[in-house]
Amino acid sequence: MAKVHIDGVLFTNDLEMLADTICGFCGDVYHHTLFREHAKVCSNANGKASYKPKVNREPVYKPSAILRFFEWEHLPDDGLQQVSKMFAEIAKNMDFVLPDGPEKSVTLRKLLEAKDAAVRAALPKV
Repeated sequence: MAKVHIDGVLFTNDLEMLADTICGFCGDVYHHTLFREHAKVCSNANGKASYKPKVNREPVYKPSAILRFFEWEHLPDDGLQQVSKMFAEIAKNMDFVLPDGPEKSVTLRKLLEAKDAAVRAALPKV
């Protein structure tokens, strides 16, 4: 668990640091633990605490379920890991950059098919 001090306030995790509030009077952004102090001195607030929670300041990234098929650590270390790892890195980047939707699903599914073919091609000849 990360512990970060900002302006004398101890934050124990990233989600807590993102829990900002907006002053309903001046529009300045404060962490909810600092807002009451701000309201006391805000020239527009007149000591009254009026605020709006700042919801969804930044979208939260949730990895796609298909990424589990790009795991590579279980493969033998005779070139198969290296081939599979390259595809895993591309898949993670695509999953993060592309917006959710059917085309993103197709992109990741086709990349998985390509990864499977590349791993089969890298298998030692018997």
